[in-house]
Amino acid sequence: LLFSEQDQGVFGTSLVALPVWTARSIAGLVLIGFLGATMYIAHRHPADDLVVGAGILLSLCAFPLSQAHAYVIAFIPIAQLVSRLKSRYVKPEGLAVGIASLLVLFPLPYKSHLLFNGWAAVLAYPKLYGALALWGLCIYFLTRRAAAPASGHAR
Repeated sequence: LLFSEQDQGVFGTSLVALPVWTARSIAGLVLIGFLGATMYIAHRHPADDLVVGAGILLSLCAFPLSQAHAYVIAFIPIAQLVSRLKSRYVKPEGLAVGIASLLVLFPLPYKSHLLFNGWAAVLAYPKLYGALALWGLCIYFLTRRAAAPASGHAR
């Protein structure tokens, strides 16, 4: 632990201390799952530009320790997602895009000593969570378009 008992932060110590190889293996398997889902959707929708946005966001998630300036490239999928929002009214999708974009774009105090230990350390990665949420929204919009019914041109 980096700090003494009284300096551990709000949430205290972790419940389970996993070995480094276990944590890396879990992270690798999750990343492979995300990559597999992205490649499957890309195969089903090869002409959709939102697949590129999902790939950009997944590359940011694959290297979560990248510098803050690397997240500027997230403007591309954010613009793509905003262009998919057709209504002038606020819908849950639009709200989700806005919140995830704020997590990625605004500097949050993730280097606070209160976020070093225990469950509070989960809060130390707002840009990663925003990029994951935006990736999920890209996948959602891609699959939602495919699930939409035809416009009545059945014969």
